[in-house]
Amino acid sequence: MTTLSALLAETHDYTNDQSIKKAVMLGLGFAFLPEYLIKNELKQHQLQSINAPHMHMTETSHLAVLKDSQAKSICEVFINTLTAKL
Repeated sequence: MTTLSALLAETHDYTNDQSIKKAVMLGLGFAFLPEYLIKNELKQHQLQSINAPHMHMTETSHLAVLKDSQAKSICEVFINTLTAKL
């Protein structure tokens, strides 16, 4: 099984929400984004929200990935890693 640290070995740090959204839409990874930022992309099925019911967050966010991208499996490993420690 791939570890989270191996998946995150190459990271990018963006400070602008629009840049983060564009990077996800280009298939460069995944991100926690506020719903208002990706509302249209979710409606148009360009991005997909991944349900992580065991994660308790103080604000509602979505882990968004490009629909049908390989990043979805990375997100699943990420969520499994987080929820396994809860």
